[in-house]
Amino acid sequence: MDRKNGRNPADCAHFARPPCVSYIFPGQRVSRDACATGRVRAGRCMQQQDMIEQLPTPELGQSRPKTTSVLALLAGAALIFSYLISYALTNALVAAELMHKWTPGHDPRPRRMLIGFSCTMLVFFVLGGIARFNSKRQLARIDEMEEEETATELKFAKSEA
Repeated sequence: MDRKNGRNPADCAHFARPPCVSYIFPGQRVSRDACATGRVRAGRCMQQQDMIEQLPTPELGQSRPKTTSVLALLAGAALIFSYLISYALTNALVAAELMHKWTPGHDPRPRRMLIGFSCTMLVFFVLGGIARFNSKRQLARIDEMEEEETATELKFAKSEA
């Protein structure tokens, strides 16, 4: 039994690289079957490669949000903002006598609400376009780095052969 990490080194001796993480608590036993799979829950024996490959993945029930639902939520938010600015803020300014009441039949609030809604939606679309452009650009840079790395590995493998 290894005193440093509480496991028997022979349990994991069949791995080419040290597979076990060093945070096994003293006195814990790791079975041969658990170490053979390379995974033991609750912080025991796990291969480093397995830890990297176990990134969070969406579950079967989860999926990407649909474009129509995202657009509906953005439109709802734009509608709420434009209403608050055009009606609630205008009514508050009139009540505080900082703005004069308009003549009957010439209510500027619906026009202000339409302009505010249009401008807010335009801002949302511009921000979405910028985010999409940046995402594509970053993914292209990542692909270029991967291609360069693959080409370097091929050259290295050819030079060794």
